[in-house]
Amino acid sequence: MILNHLNGIVLPSKKQKIPYRIKKIIFNNILEKNIYYDSESVEKEWQLLLRLLSIKDKKIIHNTNGERDLKYILKFFGNSKRNKFFATFHKPPLLLKKIIENNQNLKKSDGVIALGSKQKSFLTEKLKDSKVTLIHHGVDTEFFIPKDNIDYKNNPRSILFVGQHLRDFETLNYIIHALKNKNLDMNIKVVINPANLQFLKNKNFLKIYSNISDYELKTLYQNATCLFLPLKDVTACNAILESLACGTPVISNNVGDNSDYLTQECSNLINVKDRDNFVDTIEKFVKNGNNKKMREAARKKALEFDWKIIAKKVNNFYKEVCF
Repeated sequence: MILNHLNGIVLPSKKQKIPYRIKKIIFNNILEKNIYYDSESVEKEWQLLLRLLSIKDKKIIHNTNGERDLKYILKFFGNSKRNKFFATFHKPPLLLKKIIENNQNLKKSDGVIALGSKQKSFLTEKLKDSKVTLIHHGVDTEFFIPKDNIDYKNNPRSILFVGQHLRDFETLNYIIHALKNKNLDMNIKVVINPANLQFLKNKNFLKIYSNISDYELKTLYQNATCLFLPLKDVTACNAILESLACGTPVISNNVGDNSDYLTQECSNLINVKDRDNFVDTIEKFVKNGNNKKMREAARKKALEFDWKIIAKKVNNFYKEVCF
């Protein structure tokens, strides 16, 4: 993650300062409601407050989850000449609209990082007093790497689905049902939080993985014929970036800022309502099997989003706003 490539202190520390009961009272009774602000957010702001009160020199404060964790700090310390506040936003505009309406303090951010072109346009309009820039999300290309010596042409075909946030489970279930009826020589692997298993149908046709390690996840990416990811909306998606870094092509839909991260060389972007095209495209991938050029293009595209490159852009943005 980007925090590994920036100099600074990460908050909150592992040692909690506020008893959970008190944190719960605070976030349950805040005047301006924020649907994502939680006990962890309270802890972060409390620890940041203590640090701000204890230091006299100028500081850059960067909240990497701006839509969730920024509340009172900006209310009382925003527009400060001494400190500069930065925030990265992850949610697509449709979700951000309500968050910003319910948290006017976000407008006191000095620097705002958008992760997609459409999101940047939205944030520029809504946060007029803040400097907004586009810096794409990153991926660890040293950990997520292609696997050598895999004979994809003769390897068992497998398509992979990963995650739950803003996933279109209705379309997913349609695709799985359609593929099941085609009797293709393949298996479908699904990585999902156990709490979301209720959204899956045809479970007996799937290989389901939950609570797996990053190493296990990486192996699934590496061995997959493709990642298929029907989405309701998106700004930046970790699963897509991790798949690309492992050299695995992506089949997703043309929503949100997907086109910022995916090109026709490394992916297929399907129109939102064209479910049958989704099925046909997966079938072609399975029958082809190799897709060597797309695999090479996927890895090449992922290298553009290496965390070291992204961190340099973030540091340059700090300088642009602060000096």
